[in-house]
Amino acid sequence: MSSTRTPYPPDVSDDEWAFITSYLTVQPVDSARRRHNLREHVNALRYLVRGGIPWRMLPHDFTLCEPV
Repeated sequence: MSSTRTPYPPDVSDDEWAFITSYLTVQPVDSARRRHNLREHVNALRYLVRGGIPWRMLPHDFTLCEPV
């Protein structure tokens, strides 16, 4: 879990992340080519689906632009 923000209810738990990470990654999660934290993207998508809001209305504390 990212330590730079307070978790939201729809965030991925450690157990869920361990299960889905192999299905989501073509390259390693910590690959040098990856620019953004994949887990934060998944958390943001779950937040959008759960809340039914547009992408532009995501809270600013989702750190999608920070490098891994």
